[in-house]
Amino acid sequence: MTNLSLLRAAMPCAVSLCALSSTALAAPSYTLVGQYTVASGIAGVDVLPDGRLVGVRADGALVAQTAANSSSWAQIGAIDSSLLNSFGPSFLAVTPDGSRLAIGDGNFGAGASVLLIEVNTLDPMSISAASSVALANYAGRWSDNDTLFVSGADGFSGGIVSELRASTLSTRTVVDSLDGASGGVITDGTWLFTGNGFAFDSAPGNSQTGEVRAFLLSDLANAAAPFSYEASGVAVADALSAASLAIDSRGNLLIGGAEFGGGESGFFAVIGADLLSDALAGAGIVPDALELRFDPSGGSAFSYSVLFNSITGEAIAISGGVAYRFAIPTPGAGLPLLASGLFVVSRRRRERSAA
Repeated sequence: MTNLSLLRAAMPCAVSLCALSSTALAAPSYTLVGQYTVASGIAGVDVLPDGRLVGVRADGALVAQTAANSSSWAQIGAIDSSLLNSFGPSFLAVTPDGSRLAIGDGNFGAGASVLLIEVNTLDPMSISAASSVALANYAGRWSDNDTLFVSGADGFSGGIVSELRASTLSTRTVVDSLDGASGGVITDGTWLFTGNGFAFDSAPGNSQTGEVRAFLLSDLANAAAPFSYEASGVAVADALSAASLAIDSRGNLLIGGAEFGGGESGFFAVIGADLLSDALAGAGIVPDALELRFDPSGGSAFSYSVLFNSITGEAIAISGGVAYRFAIPTPGAGLPLLASGLFVVSRRRRERSAA
């Protein structure tokens, strides 16, 4: 049987197969290669430069794996728990060189702050000092060792994305007017991607829950005013609640989260790099039928958070205290896997408005 025949047998599409673009054939098929336990009570997990995961608890303890892909975790430091919301932090992000941590305090409104901690000050027996920067926070990712992008709520009026410079502690809003709650944020070095975590209304043209839009970093860098999410963002994908986003080594976009009230849940989505490139060029949101959807828990998970471990070269999906590890195929290696049973498609998809 040819690769194209395998694709036809494995991918249920709402459109005619002859209408599929050639980029559909390049969609990646991840392979589940293992799993490990995540330390209890931690939030905002990210990857250290040696491939270990690190997270922070509501009591301020910073805990990390004792080795990459290990289920053993140990405390490596702490921050003052009074700096955090009682329910815990919103995110933790590690700079590419591993020298600094950023932690969203999980607070809302005027009291919200992002905390910056130097990794060389961490000691499991003491509390490290943190620089506090007033900033709305839901998710955060570094684009380099000095620049942090943070999504958050602009009061009750909608979502924004802010830029924080660690060297000067200066901040500015780069994206505003998101008609919904904040979602995940990630950058591939050229584009900034951020999601609508919960749409406030369904007015024609406005983004929906789970919609991911992109902005050129070069445009943001030179802008005198924020870009409007609704008016200026390039719509590329729509999956789940886009609560967490990641980009793997092949440029594929991972989307996590879940919708409440009978919407999409129980899987994480992957948008192939070629499809994403088409969408960024103006082709529109990648169709549902061309998303890959995976549920490694076998139906027990409601939502997954996603990240990419560049040291191990694996995509990580976390749910229910378990981290599931996925190998990422080289180009051309994905098609035979589509018929292997590792490709999971959920039919729990709401109808998009025709407006």
